[in-house]
Amino acid sequence: MVIANTNPPIITSEVTKTHFTPNEYREMEETAEERHEYRNGEIIIIPGVSEVHSRITVNITTFLKLSLRDTNF
Repeated sequence: MVIANTNPPIITSEVTKTHFTPNEYREMEETAEERHEYRNGEIIIIPGVSEVHSRITVNITTFLKLSLRDTNF
């Protein structure tokens, strides 16, 4: 379910709710298949993490750990 996104809205005859309470957000997250973020009453979909993204993250972390070894950082 996409509540808010960056694509232009599709005009339909139905009214779409755009402001939610924290409790409404929690209820929707219990059954949602994708992850969302609640920000100022809006619910925004969070993109999933790919295997490539995870690999990049591990490589950067390893590089920083090795580069900062024996320093005060």
